[in-house]
Amino acid sequence: MQSADPRSIEKIILDYLAQTAEDMGLMVAVTPDTCLGGELGLSSVDTMNLLAAIDVHLGRRLRYEALLMSEGEYVQELTPREITAYVVEHYNDQLDLEPRAM
Repeated sequence: MQSADPRSIEKIILDYLAQTAEDMGLMVAVTPDTCLGGELGLSSVDTMNLLAAIDVHLGRRLRYEALLMSEGEYVQELTPREITAYVVEHYNDQLDLEPRAM
């Protein structure tokens, strides 16, 4: 069983977000506690693109429903630190072959 390196995962996320912020013309320093929506103005689609980029970089597919939903409601704000912790915790989760409804 392979394990995830939190520093490497956080770097992937921070680098992606820094490039995204630059592409958007934002002059903001991206930190582990930067709010994706409130500080960077990322939409839900932008956040999904980030999660897909993490999967591609890691060469595995993670299920992000528990990160994105809490008590049946969509989470309003995420930080790189929260995403990193989730990816590390769920790095070795096995995905079902059949997709499930969210």
